[in-house]
Amino acid sequence: MELNALLSGELAPYREAWRVERHADALPLSALIDGSRLPEALAALERSHPGAPRRAQVSQWAKHYLRLLLPMAVAGAVAGLVMPLSPARVGLRLGDDGLPAALEVDHLGLPLADADLAERYRPLLVDHLPPLLERLADYGKLSRRVLWNSAGNLIEHLLQHWRDDGLEAAAIHADWLFQPRRRDDGGHNLLWQPVRYVESFLPPVPSPVRLRRLCCLRYELPGEVCCATCPLLPNKSEEELHALLRRWRAAES
Repeated sequence: MELNALLSGELAPYREAWRVERHADALPLSALIDGSRLPEALAALERSHPGAPRRAQVSQWAKHYLRLLLPMAVAGAVAGLVMPLSPARVGLRLGDDGLPAALEVDHLGLPLADADLAERYRPLLVDHLPPLLERLADYGKLSRRVLWNSAGNLIEHLLQHWRDDGLEAAAIHADWLFQPRRRDDGGHNLLWQPVRYVESFLPPVPSPVRLRRLCCLRYELPGEVCCATCPLLPNKSEEELHALLRRWRAAES
């Protein structure tokens, strides 16, 4: 399946996240990883949530960034492409609100004959995410597993969407990404089982309920509440859950 076909319908806006162009004023990803321009990239969240725990600010910034990165990166891997994700070749464009708005890259993926899944995902899982998420975790003084769980949560959502659309390859990719506890090199698989599906714990919400493995800390930002996939939800009272449900529905309207 082609890249545009995978990112169609409700996923179509994600195609706009990657731009085949390079501008000198874009933030080089390498400068975020070495830390020299990371405070500049995170300044908008720090201004909008002054005094909030840095770990929560960094976690939410990472989610903004991952929403730019992952749909195109994973769709490319599913389509049999090797994506241009070397940190030295990626620029980050910030929007008017100061948050991640687009990635500037050299191309939108190159076909590699007979590339296995390890080759397809190497640019993302070896070259790109590990150094970036390690730097963010260090800067925010939070567990890298929280950031990897945010990545896994979105990847699982994408693959489940394509599986529901009848794409059999999506299940193969999901098994390869999420099932092994360890990778072939013996290292821990930080994408292992990023979400779980449980019986509903609130009558208006049907089963199954999809929950992240780890909390993203959004509720630590002033004015924010737990998201609808927060793993802390089953521990809350029915009164708290109904209040959250009202907040989520109001936000959607």
